Amino acid sequence: MKKLLVYPYDGSFEYILSYIKLVKNLFPFELKSLVAPKGWGYKGSICIDNLKIEIGEDFEEAILKCDAVLIRDSNFPVNFKKSILSKIIFANELEKEIVFCRRSKDELIELQSIIQKDRLNFSTFYHDYNSKYLREMIYEINVPTICICGMLSNVNKTQTEILLSMAFRSKGYKVSCVYCANEMAYLGEYVWPTFIYECYSSKKKILNINHYLKDIVAKENPDLIIFIIPGEIMEISTKCVENFGLLAIEFSKACTPDCIIVNSILGNMSQELCNDISNHAKALFEKEVDFFNAVPLLLRMDESNNRNVPQLLQVDEDFIKQELNGRQNSNVVQICDFESAMVVVEKIIDKLS
Repeated sequence: MKKLLVYPYDGSFEYILSYIKLVKNLFPFELKSLVAPKGWGYKGSICIDNLKIEIGEDFEEAILKCDAVLIRDSNFPVNFKKSILSKIIFANELEKEIVFCRRSKDELIELQSIIQKDRLNFSTFYHDYNSKYLREMIYEINVPTICICGMLSNVNKTQTEILLSMAFRSKGYKVSCVYCANEMAYLGEYVWPTFIYECYSSKKKILNINHYLKDIVAKENPDLIIFIIPGEIMEISTKCVENFGLLAIEFSKACTPDCIIVNSILGNMSQELCNDISNHAKALFEKEVDFFNAVPLLLRMDESNNRNVPQLLQVDEDFIKQELNGRQNSNVVQICDFESAMVVVEKIIDKLS
């Protein structure tokens, strides 16, 4: 089996690692090394099935011990030419296999000339979706749907979906999941096709989202579907707008979820902003939010406004638990491991029964 290096590594890949452990027969590689860009603060090692996987910062050294490199999206912004393209070129010079899982079509287009010129040993998970339905209408998704969205982008939605799916499956439910992280496709899961991120009309996106979910139900006949809404549901200030939550608006028109979970940064946020999030989500989906999932992140508001991009600080789960102790909201949860996911799954089952 080919030895694999994953780059750029950050905390968002940790739960994907735990999922790889569960479905390792589906994953066509042996994980050998995890590499994060310098300055991200990820060093040490992780153990999976008694196998020690090193986490380092030296890509050039680590790739020498591997046969392939998986290039992925991360929670932190990276300069494509400096931090990604240069690594691909270096790996190609060593005749390593390149597995490209980033979502950007612009990046892929930029790679095309290099692929053709240097004949990269290159594969990518990049697919569009063409609806087979002739009628331009919204179809009913006739199984329960659980939607995971975020008050901001990059707030641990993949981890939340993995934990919930594991908990539901442990109780015998057949679950179909739709992720944003393209590497999940290598683990037998669905991911959102590329139309989500491209400049299609809102009408076409809304219809395609609905039809894609309808296709999954027809093909898999699941007991329920869990899906992620990419990006954020709202802007947090006039200086930090992200994409204004436009994708969330399109999703809300495509499917009305039976259960809504909003991953939220609650540790250092004012009650007023928390109320704004709740009211906005209620107006967006025309129903109450079922759960606010408190993620182990803090929002650096002043720096976010100065840079016009959300600036997040990773913190310990226990810190968030302490911050939540004084809050009385019964719908605030913390999905941080399998046990806490099981508690929330029991609540979801009660709600949907």
